[in-house]
Amino acid sequence: MIKNQRKRKIIRLFLVVFGVFLMISIGLFVFINYQMSLIPGMSFMDMITYTTKDQKDVEIAIGIIRDGEIEIRVYGENGELISNEATTFEVGSLTKTFTSALLCKISYENDLDLDQPISTWLDLPNENHYPSIKQLLSHTSGYRNFYFESPMISNFFNEDNDFYNIDKQSVYERMSKIELRDRDYDFKYSNFGMAVSGLVIEALYDQTYQETIEYYLEHELRLENTYLNIGQPTSSQYWNWKSTDAYVPAGALLSTIDDMVHYASIHLHDDSYLSDCHQKVHEVQNQSSRHLKMGIRVDGVSVGWMIDEIDDIIWHNGATTNYNSYLGFHKDSQTAVVVLSNLGPNKRIPATVIGIRLLKDLLHD
Repeated sequence: MIKNQRKRKIIRLFLVVFGVFLMISIGLFVFINYQMSLIPGMSFMDMITYTTKDQKDVEIAIGIIRDGEIEIRVYGENGELISNEATTFEVGSLTKTFTSALLCKISYENDLDLDQPISTWLDLPNENHYPSIKQLLSHTSGYRNFYFESPMISNFFNEDNDFYNIDKQSVYERMSKIELRDRDYDFKYSNFGMAVSGLVIEALYDQTYQETIEYYLEHELRLENTYLNIGQPTSSQYWNWKSTDAYVPAGALLSTIDDMVHYASIHLHDDSYLSDCHQKVHEVQNQSSRHLKMGIRVDGVSVGWMIDEIDDIIWHNGATTNYNSYLGFHKDSQTAVVVLSNLGPNKRIPATVIGIRLLKDLLHD
């Protein structure tokens, strides 16, 4: 009898807790959807003011290229303009555009066929099918976003960076086990595919990805304050990375607003290998309705970039735990926008939405 009473109490307690959790979840869902419904009606400054409201130490750096002129603004708490253009931000997946540019460069200069399978350069089992470099860089390889590896268990408890301490050998071993077919795959964003791209770069250049990208950043792009965040991070807000981490090519770069605006300008004016990166290689179907409501369109993908065909915008974004970023440009009008934020992507309105709003305003002005 006593045992039955205890069971009933436990069941009632469970139902109460579950009910409270369900109500909170539904309330949060309704609140988020309500907030999302407000975004389309917001101006650029509405978004800045809302996102920075009562946020101490916030910095949202905005870079604009228009009519041959460059304008940089940095917004602090409550949308106040501040002077701090030298801040270094994690740019997250914008790193992928640099990784892609390296492969476009070697293709352009050395007649490298990006449609060749990666097994042409990587030592992989012959009996498997492997994607091409172009499929890796356009996220149409058939690879998942990532594959579970044992370091992820420790990372769940100790690291913000899920990909910390996953070495290159793990990626090689994983590739040899994945069964792909010789067919076209739909667009599926893949950090794993970009990790594999880093291995291809190492094979082609016969040196580490770190050595190759750092030379490229300094001597060819002339970016003085853009570098890999490897080793001891200079801020506790940054993700940890090791030089042996395979996912470094997917998201380990740090940069400043000055450097990223310069990088955007290079893309606007280049008529060689970077222009090759901008060409659409695959259509994208079944876009997220949530993204479309916020103005985020992915109608196609190129080598390393997303394409909004309605507004003719080429763009990419990035996010880590404490930072998020956006770079978009319209080549015909020579207009570009960069947004770097030291807030995480879930802190109110992300940089991508802010950047798209500003860029479209400039294009339709």
